[in-house]
Amino acid sequence: MKRLLALACITVCAFGTLSAESADGIVAKADAVRGPAGSFRMKIKVISQRPDQAEQEIFLETYVKDRTTSVVKFVNPPREKGKAMLMVNDDLWMYIPGSKRTFRISPQQRLIGDVSNADVARVNYAEDYHAKIIKAHETVEGKDCYLIELTAKTKVSYNRIHYWVEHGTYRPIKATFFAVSGKPLKYATYKGYKQVAGATRPTVVYIVDGIKPEWKSEIHYTSMGTKSFPDSIFQQSALPDLR
Repeated sequence: MKRLLALACITVCAFGTLSAESADGIVAKADAVRGPAGSFRMKIKVISQRPDQAEQEIFLETYVKDRTTSVVKFVNPPREKGKAMLMVNDDLWMYIPGSKRTFRISPQQRLIGDVSNADVARVNYAEDYHAKIIKAHETVEGKDCYLIELTAKTKVSYNRIHYWVEHGTYRPIKATFFAVSGKPLKYATYKGYKQVAGATRPTVVYIVDGIKPEWKSEIHYTSMGTKSFPDSIFQQSALPDLR
């Protein structure tokens, strides 16, 4: 009898531990793996590969004030240098050298290849999406993962995402991004985990187009570190003078 009670207790405790892991909590922890809380800077290289054109690269610096506000500075190639983007909540503005003012752009708009503007300006799934656990355990890339479905709260870049997050570490492993129609737009795999900015984080995201799998993109986080910025740079009027 005592053994049965002990087994029942273990079962209840184990179930309680699992159920205590809310989908929202898992997604918030995965956000914290991908980037530090608060203010930080990261340097990014984005690569686009397609059979019908030469490989393209673009180099960026992103200044993050918090999980809702950031500035992206275009560094290279020379034809892109001087451009800048400001993202505040769901709003995104672009400045192009020679323009008299900034103008609104869509977070969903492609920056290069299958990488959207929002992919380099802001990724805050815990804030932007409702989360639901679809499967408590699914093996992906050899990892035991939660499969979480994310549905957009507002007009963000992707209407729906299937998101695989590793048990225990809360590392993002894989994601599928869907259009409003339900068709997959692209597939992402998070790789190159290294000690960066005080935690083990992915340093490369490999992306495959949902319709043309021969179209591929990569996001390389070449450096990342905490840094404070004046509030004044997170304004449209500051974009022309961003250094």
